[in-house]
Formats: sequence, structure tokens, C-alpha cells
Amino acid sequence: MQKIDKELLKKRAEHNDGCLETLEEITLHQFDIEKIENLDIYCKKLKIILLQNNQIMKIENLSKLKSLTYLNLAINNIKLIENLEGCESLKKLDLTLNFIEDLTCVKNLKSNIFLEELFLVGNPCYQIEGYRNYVLGCLTNLKQLDSVEIERSDKIIANQEFLRLDEFFTENSIKIKEVESLAPKNENLQEDDDIILTEAEKEKKRESFQTKISKHTPEARLEQARDLQKLKKDKQEKKPDKKSVEPLPKPNEKVYQKNQLKFKYEFDNSSDILLKLKVTVPKQFETSMLKVDLEDKFVRITLKEKFLQLTFEHEIIKSKYTLERSILSGVLVLTMLKKGNEQYLNEDIKDLDLKLFKKKVNEPNVKENSKTDFKNKFSKNKRLEKFGFNSTNQEENSLNSVVDIKNIYKQKDENNLASEKKSCLGEIRNVKFLNSDLKVKIDDDFVDDPNVPPLSAPNASTIFIASMMAAAIGTSGISTALIQWVINPYVSKIHYNSDSDPNNPLITLETLTFFGNSIFTSVNAKDLEISQKRPFSVWKLKESIKIIESKAQNPAQGEIFQYAPNKKFGMLQFKRKYFYVHPSIMNNPETKDYGLLQNINVATGSKVTNPVLDALNNSELSTAGVKKNWNDLVDNLRDDLKK
Repeated sequence: MQKIDKELLKKRAEHNDGCLETLEEITLHQFDIEKIENLDIYCKKLKIILLQNNQIMKIENLSKLKSLTYLNLAINNIKLIENLEGCESLKKLDLTLNFIEDLTCVKNLKSNIFLEELFLVGNPCYQIEGYRNYVLGCLTNLKQLDSVEIERSDKIIANQEFLRLDEFFTENSIKIKEVESLAPKNENLQEDDDIILTEAEKEKKRESFQTKISKHTPEARLEQARDLQKLKKDKQEKKPDKKSVEPLPKPNEKVYQKNQLKFKYEFDNSSDILLKLKVTVPKQFETSMLKVDLEDKFVRITLKEKFLQLTFEHEIIKSKYTLERSILSGVLVLTMLKKGNEQYLNEDIKDLDLKLFKKKVNEPNVKENSKTDFKNKFSKNKRLEKFGFNSTNQEENSLNSVVDIKNIYKQKDENNLASEKKSCLGEIRNVKFLNSDLKVKIDDDFVDDPNVPPLSAPNASTIFIASMMAAAIGTSGISTALIQWVINPYVSKIHYNSDSDPNNPLITLETLTFFGNSIFTSVNAKDLEISQKRPFSVWKLKESIKIIESKAQNPAQGEIFQYAPNKKFGMLQFKRKYFYVHPSIMNNPETKDYGLLQNINVATGSKVTNPVLDALNNSELSTAGVKKNWNDLVDNLRDDLKK
């Protein structure tokens, strides 16, 4: 059975980089653990321990975990709640599906004053009448019992019945202890891993395990878990060993080439002294995983029970070689000394390889061949022949000669043109020159590179896409400007200065910019006039009005105060001269500040067709020059209209 040792704890602490000193949470469920141990030694800062679905018989070795807040011991073999007094921070305890029958052990949790949640579902004590009220009477700080919220009324009932229930459960506890003392002790609880059984005994044990009816006790459950563990071990022992790697061929045995790894390889046999082998090994495989066996006639590279086996054309001296691998590409390079070159045995393979390389580069034939190839490739005669010149005539082929552009590309037949119409960059288009006599001079440093494609006109699809993008951007800009022009004069709020003259009230009109920022315009009503030409506007500022940006509370006649609290976007450059108030507000007598709106209309000379304004125009009070507040007059007229 599994034990809680340091190795297991480090394996389960991978999320904390294997550090046990600072570990706060650990999961040890479904390990068939029989005893809680070593947690208080290696992991003293644990807050959450998950030990569900094990074979734990007793709660122990947890008293030193002062930071423990959640302990899960569900589906175990626990009979008593004990040894948790030292867990001062414990808030949640899960003991679901255990063997707790003596409910008086709940009193051992009284010292855990922060305990809020307790789970005892599936225990024998759960079915006893009065179980819930007794637990609530013992643990007054609980907030949840078996996932059910505890109400205040539950606590009151539990306190009333606690004395009776305490007496009952105490007597029940005594009876349980007497029964346990009389029951025969099970001596088979000790592990018997050292006992070796024959095949017949094992088969008999398997049959009894499948057919025997077991008791519902902690001992029986533990015995079943141990038997099941043994059966699993027997199955694992019977499993055949993994297929071993094919052994190396014997000295006189024929060697075959095999590439089970599917690696690409390449031999370099250009030298008479050295033989090179390059094998492309994926760089994700570590070099320590590779095994190389080198013989006189073949080499084998083994990786994960598969191998690459290659034979040599020439025998090599297997004691003289170098093996290197690239860190960037992962390529494996094996350099070997061929047989018959024993004079180089005392030399280092790397130094020998470098000498051979320098010797090859400095050979005169190699230099001359490279120079002639370069001259032939970039000679002036070759370049001029491409432009239709005869290389024999040196005078005509001088660098100052001119070239007819239209003859640069040879004329092609119509049949061949269709097959060659596609190129690497698109279609080749026939270009018509406006001036057939157009000439161009060849520069001294001109090099005709065949890899450079000819110039071509832009594709029609590119022009179409560019035009569509330009149209979309233009439409978006026009629509944005139109929206700004429409909403520019819209008045969101009107602020009225009650201390101002009622006949010429001072008002502050609040409008919004396109970005939602407010602009405040403080103006006297007589500085406004009716807007007739511009749509979406009711009032406008008179032409003689001067917009100022000072913080004057009462601007003088003929000037207004306009400002924006947020100058982040430079709002003051958009001067507000037009204002719009919705007609449903202007012509609705039930609107708040309706009298103020009509007062402003009268001051500006607006002719608004509504009953109140008609009453104002026909009233004797307005023509007789009686000094009366406009708001009082509107209220009186409104009452008359209602009557």
C-alpha cells in the first residue's frame, strides 16, 4: 500500500515547483493510503488537504498544521473524530461515507471555534433520530451541516432538546464500546506482502474475492483493498516484457541497412582519408537518448528501441572517429578515418579535417575553374548578347552603345505564348511602347540578373480594392461630418438663473460634442433670435454677439460666455451659434420649465403656435404693461385653460 513519504509529496507538489516548505494545497486521493504521516513534518504551511477515497483508519499527525482550513477525509475507514484540536484555523471538515457511529465524538470539535461547515452524510450516526439537533447543540458556530444552511430557529430547537439528546447519545456510546470490546479482533490487518502464494492459492483467492459476501466494516474494506492491490501486481508481473532491440550483427554475418527511425542521412565520401555521415535528428530529442554503435563496416544509431543501421562503402578504423551534434539544428555528424590511412592515427580528427578543407580550397584548379565560371557568367559579351548584339563586333558592343528596348525580349509564337503566360509573379502582359525609337544606355556596373522579374503594370484587382477602400473611407468621413452637423445644436439641458430679469432671463444652454463632452453657453434671452435658414435649429445667436471665454457669471449685453470644462480635445474651437430644442418639449404645457421656454420664445420673437402663447399675445396684462412675473402669468393661464 502507498505511504505518504517525501518522494510522493514532491511528486504531488509539482504546481509549487516541488517545494514542500511553502506548499499550501495537496491532493492525495485514491492512493489507498492507510495512515496519515509526514504532513506535519514536511508541509507545515498546508491550508487544504484532500485525502478522500483512501483506506485511512484514524485521524492523526495533523495537530501541528495551524494554517489548515479545509480537510477532506471522505470515503475512508474512520470511526472517531479526534486529534484535530491543534488545527486552530479549521473551517471545513468533510467526513462523508465513513464509519462514525459514536456521535459523542463530535464534542472533540468544540475547540475548533472557526469551524463553519461539517459533512457527516453516509455515516451510521447520520440515520439516528435527533442526529442533527445534537450536532447543532454541540457545535454552536456551525453555519452549514451536510450542505444545509443552519437557521436561527434550528439552533433554538437544538438548544431546547440538547440535554435529552446528550443523555441518549452518551448511553448509546457506552453500548457501542461494549460491543466493540466483545467482538473478536481481526488479526489480518497487518500487511502480508512477504507471504508468497502458489498459483492454486492465488486462483482460490481470486474466486473467493469475487463470490464471497463481505461485511460493511472498516476491516473488511481494508482487506478487500489489499487483495485487489495484490491481484493488480500479479497481472503486472505476467505482462510480457517490451520488445527488445535487435542485437548487433555478428562479425561474419551480413549487415542490412535499416531506417526504423525514418531519419534523413547523407554520406560525404569526397575525401580518400575521411568519411563523414550526417544524420538529421530532430532537436527535441536529447543527446543522452541517442546510442551509437560503430563497427568497421557499419554504424547503428539507437533511439527509443528503434535504430538506424547504415553500411559503409569503405572500411573504417572504428577507434578513430569524432561524434558531434548541432545545438541549433540537432544534426548528428560522425567523422571517421578510412582504413589504409594508419599514418594519421596520431593526429586529431578535427585538425585533420580542417587541413583537408584548406588544401581543397587552395588548389589552383579549383580557383581557376571558379574564376572562369564567374567570368563566363558575368562577362560583358554575354550581357550584350542578351540585348541582341553580336559579340564579335567590339566597336558596336562598346559600353557607350545604345539598346533598343523593344528587342530585349525575343518575339514568341502565339502558340508558345499561351503556355508561358503564367510566371512566378502573375501574368506577363504585352507592353506596347509609344515611341519605338526609345533607346537606353548600359551602365558600367550593370549586371543582368535573370532572377529579377521584369516590370509589370499593377493588377486590376489591386486597383479595384484600392478604389473601394477609398470610397469606403470617404463615405465614412462624409457620414461622420453629417452626423456632427445635425447633432451640433442639440440642447441637452437648460440652466436658468433665477436672479436674472424675468423679461430677459440669463440661461445656460448645455450642448454636446461628437465625443460626448459638454459645452456650456451662458446668454441672455434677448441675445437669441429665431433660426430660419439652418435646419435642425430653433434659436441662433445674433450676429453682433461676441463669444468670450472668461468665467464671468453675468456677461454684458452683446456678449456671451462659452466654455468647455474638458479642453482635452480643444472643444472651444467649435463655437456654438445654433441651438435646437425638441418641439415636443417646446409645445407641451405639462413640461417642466415650460414657462421659461415660452418666456425665451417671446424674448427672441418666436411665433410658437400653442394655446399658452396665444393667450399671452391676446392678454390684456401683456399689453397694459403690468409688471408681473412671467412664471406666475403662465401658471394662471394654464389654470384657466384647464377650467
